[in-house]
Amino acid sequence: MDKPIMRASSSVVERDAAHTPALTQPGREVAGSRVRFPLTAVRGTSIEGLAPPGSRIQTGADMVVVGHDGRVVLRTPDSTGDWTLQVHRPGHQRTLPIRIHVLADE
Repeated sequence: MDKPIMRASSSVVERDAAHTPALTQPGREVAGSRVRFPLTAVRGTSIEGLAPPGSRIQTGADMVVVGHDGRVVLRTPDSTGDWTLQVHRPGHQRTLPIRIHVLADE
């Protein structure tokens, strides 16, 4: 049986257009993509990111659909190390990988 698709909550978060890292570099906004996630996070906590509305974010076994405001809140894994999100943006054939380094604590 397929897992249900989770819907992201709604709220407004400002974009930081001044910083434009390389296409697959996590962190602030990925250049020209309207996708933004932190570089690091603490295991077992929530992180907030931005992606175009309607994007689907694969977080391992789960799929989250980004709400109309582009805001998404995800729970980090309980294990440490690199965590890769796959962002499927509407109108794009290529999936955008985002790598977040998960830490034991701050």
